[in-house]
Order: sequence, then structure tokens, then C-alpha cells
Amino acid sequence: ASPRLRLKAIYATGMAVQNLLALLAALPGIVLLTALMPSRLTAGSLLVTLVALAPLVALSFVVAYALLVAVAVRAVSPLIKPGWHRDGAIVGWALWFSESVMASARGILFPLYASVYTRSWLRLVGIEVGKRTEISTAVGLNRLTRFGEQSFATDDVVFSCAKARGGWLYVAPIEVGDRS
Repeated sequence: ASPRLRLKAIYATGMAVQNLLALLAALPGIVLLTALMPSRLTAGSLLVTLVALAPLVALSFVVAYALLVAVAVRAVSPLIKPGWHRDGAIVGWALWFSESVMASARGILFPLYASVYTRSWLRLVGIEVGKRTEISTAVGLNRLTRFGEQSFATDDVVFSCAKARGGWLYVAPIEVGDRS
């Protein structure tokens, strides 16, 4: 197969994986509902059971989705390397995929992004975050992004570690220094 066709297949696979993450994250909740559903169902018992289990099902989805996103982003992170890369190289796909997955996570896990758990979440995804750093809905984060201690990045700050020019992609680390 031609390199262009392979690249299209890789992007298609990335889109499929991204869409599967939410479906896979729903599985623990489905298992939970199946296990805890009363054997003799009536309309009333079904409604009571669903209402009672809703918070637990929602929590299982959020935790599973966060873990799946972290695994997906960490899996492609080694492909994101500083330096010059040809247009169409795997590095560009890895940047696209990790940003796409993180963008979906910002929507689905928004309450997490506006909480005290943001630092821990970003560390789980593989981003270096210093002590007492405040981060909210920053965009464009990947393994090449580093936040120093007591730094600040909130309200849709956009980071870009790559620039494209003349068929090449230049990738460089981004560092937000201490108390910046």
C-alpha cells in the first residue's frame, strides 16, 4: 500500500478508537446494572433501581472513560518526539490523535477539568505538572508540555508544540516555568 493510503488508514483507525472509548467506558455501568437488577421486575422496581443506581453508573462511566483516555494518550505519547518530521509522519498523527482524545475528554469530563483533580488527571495522562499549579481547560497538552511549580494556565489557554512549513512539521517541548 502507498504511504498516503497507510496514513489514511491510521487516521481512520484513530477516529474509530476515539469513538470506541465512550462505548467501552459504558460497559462497567451496564455490568453493574445487570448484576444489581432485581430478578422480578415491575415498572416501579425498575424505576427505583435505575434511579438508585444512576449515580454509581455515572461514576463508573467517568472513572472508566478517564482511565481509557489516559491509556490511549499514553499509548501514543512515545510517538510524539521533538524535532523536524516529514509531513505525513506518524508524529503528526500522534499529535492529532492525542489532542482529539483530550478534546473529547474536556467535553465529557468537564467537571473534572474545573476541579481540584485536574492536576492529578493531567499527571495520569502523562503531562508533567508541578506542585500547587492551577490548570483548568488548557488545550494542546501532550507529553512534551511541562508545568513548573505554582504555575497557572486556565480558561482555554491554547498550547501548540508544533508548526508546519513546506511539508515539514517542527515539534518542540513547551515549558511553563515556576510561578508563571
